[in-house]
Amino acid sequence: MSDHLSLGASWYGDEVIAGVTSTFEVSDRLDLQLGLSYGDVGQRNSDGRWMLSIAVVRADIF
Repeated sequence: MSDHLSLGASWYGDEVIAGVTSTFEVSDRLDLQLGLSYGDVGQRNSDGRWMLSIAVVRADIF
């Protein structure tokens, strides 16, 4: 969607997971990624679940 916002979907077993991730610059070399996803979108196995992910990413490794 943009340099700092992305949408995604994945398939795990018989569940579809959809989410959004945003990236924030912490310093010249480090970025912080925050993601919010919803699992079992079709509610085939449960009532679904929310997942929060946080990652610190070094931007200039390669």
